[in-house]
Amino acid sequence: MVLDLVAQDVLLNGLLDTGPGPARRDPDTGESVGQTCYIVLSWTEDDQDSAPDEHRLTAQAYLPRNCEAEHPFLDFLLQRVWSVLAKGVADGLIAAERQGAAREFANNGFDSISKSGSFVVRPAPPQVEGKPPVRLVPGTGREGDAPRPVERVARPGA
Repeated sequence: MVLDLVAQDVLLNGLLDTGPGPARRDPDTGESVGQTCYIVLSWTEDDQDSAPDEHRLTAQAYLPRNCEAEHPFLDFLLQRVWSVLAKGVADGLIAAERQGAAREFANNGFDSISKSGSFVVRPAPPQVEGKPPVRLVPGTGREGDAPRPVERVARPGA
């Protein structure tokens, strides 16, 4: 379900590293071009104290080392992953929590820098008949911020 949500996001779908595949080609020269920015998603099952079917999703965003001055883009990409997960929560497809993100980018010693964020994802709880689902909106993007219920606004005459 999560990969389907990511694939529906135009930006993330274009940056998701799906492993070895056809090389990208420069449209003018036809030469192979290395991917300059990409995201890797990895799954691990949580420890035995976690709820059944609960999994940890780690998202790692990468940029070429020569783009180090543009490192805030890594934060943007991780926030975009959280926004996709929050939409899945709002639509009742999954339940997700943001566990945190690295404060500083990492220099991997090769040709790129990276930053990672982790999330806990599990199947959405079943809806109770007769009760409308709670509509959630994404948080502000601050560390530890999670989706929150939309405030109800009283309408005149209601």
